[in-house]
Amino acid sequence: MACSRRGLAALALAALMMAQGCGHRAETADGNHPGTITIKQAEDLVWQLPEVQAWAKYLRTVKEYPVHGCTMDLSSEPWENNGHKWWAVGFYEDQEDHVVMWEAFVVRVDGGEIMVEDRLDGHWMSLDEWRRDKNPMARVPKASAAQDKTALPG
Repeated sequence: MACSRRGLAALALAALMMAQGCGHRAETADGNHPGTITIKQAEDLVWQLPEVQAWAKYLRTVKEYPVHGCTMDLSSEPWENNGHKWWAVGFYEDQEDHVVMWEAFVVRVDGGEIMVEDRLDGHWMSLDEWRRDKNPMARVPKASAAQDKTALPG
């Protein structure tokens, strides 16, 4: 799900901040090359993560104000790091009058790897590291987990 227009200014600022720390820009990915995914496909891969699905599901239960989860590409071109090109994708809470970043992801342009930014020290960690060290499912309030256990692994 894409973010609404009201949050675009905040997202543009987040994208600018992200771009400053992401290394040098690479050439735009050619969607016709075998093994190269588009930014939309990268967003879809992030959206399919069980943790993102669980958080988005929880957000739909918030009744105090309208809020939903959304992804947004953080770069118009892939960036290069350690010999690989990556698409930057953020997952946000799109609230009534602002957006809040939940996590920042990078997806390798061949679709073979997704990494998550550790916002405490700025390094990128594998999904396995993120799941083990940050336990993102623990951030999903228990009320949401109790409503539908099918969205949660294990």
